[in-house]
Amino acid sequence: MMEGDYSSSTLNAGTVAVVVGYQSGAAQLLAAKMATMDKGAIVRAILEKGDDSGIAAFPENVQVSYKNLESVTAGDLAGATVAIVSLDKGPGTEVGADPGNYLSLPTLLAAIPESAKVLV
Repeated sequence: MMEGDYSSSTLNAGTVAVVVGYQSGAAQLLAAKMATMDKGAIVRAILEKGDDSGIAAFPENVQVSYKNLESVTAGDLAGATVAIVSLDKGPGTEVGADPGNYLSLPTLLAAIPESAKVLV
């Protein structure tokens, strides 16, 4: 992926992509898709547990941890070269956007390394 170029569908080998969001939401799907498409990248998913609806299995090369999103720290995102934050909870738990999902956004953004590319 070139600097500032997000049109590429693959990540460089050795890229550390950290996907943060809610279990059963888009974050789960993004982490699984990235790990499937970009086998040379390291994909970590930090997810807040939900009601277990819509849970899918992750490919074996996704490192998954479960944590309250308001307690995510810089240590959780250490080493990230790409950080993707997706704060929807999935179709099983909401219709439309829920502003309450975004309460953790300032905490998450503060935890992302300055050197990482960020997509929210």
